[in-house]
Amino acid sequence: FTRPSTAVSNTFVSWEIIEYIGPVGGANEIIVRSQNTVTYSSTSTTVSSISIPGIISDTEIVPFITGQFNPDTARADYNTGISTAAWNSITDQIVFTRGEAGSDASRVSWALVEFTGSNWNIQRIEHTYTNAGVIETEPIVPINDLSRAFIHAQKRSGLGLAGIDEFGHEIWLSSTSQISFQLQSGATSPNLQT
Repeated sequence: FTRPSTAVSNTFVSWEIIEYIGPVGGANEIIVRSQNTVTYSSTSTTVSSISIPGIISDTEIVPFITGQFNPDTARADYNTGISTAAWNSITDQIVFTRGEAGSDASRVSWALVEFTGSNWNIQRIEHTYTNAGVIETEPIVPINDLSRAFIHAQKRSGLGLAGIDEFGHEIWLSSTSQISFQLQSGATSPNLQT
């Protein structure tokens, strides 16, 4: 665990370790293909991981953000330290995106997981908000059962968004064929939040 040398308050960290302990090639198998960190330049809103070899199926890849680090001491620059991650199947890299560049050297730690077992189905949905405080929906390829699916959520916020309302949101599976999103009602510039 690492945090900036400029940090001045107490911080609590909790985490999970997820390990596949079944047979190699099992129906529920996952493989951690790589894990590392990336650092944004002060002028960039994107940064890519190293190229990661050995991927069997690009449709079964999930880039998990395992931590985010923002050394900026200004309270208004929180958003430069939160990112979303997407897999680039052409370059075999994870592309991280933040909503605003900053003079800070924000870092992201990550793990790239391939769900190699036949019992997994992965969908990626990216949603940019249009309204605050309103439930917005996106269609998904229907899932079999709400009790056997979960969401791994990420969020980024754009230029100059500094209020606490800008950084949270709620996401849930509202049916077997739809996902719902809701941004806090006090949030400004929903169109800069993804």
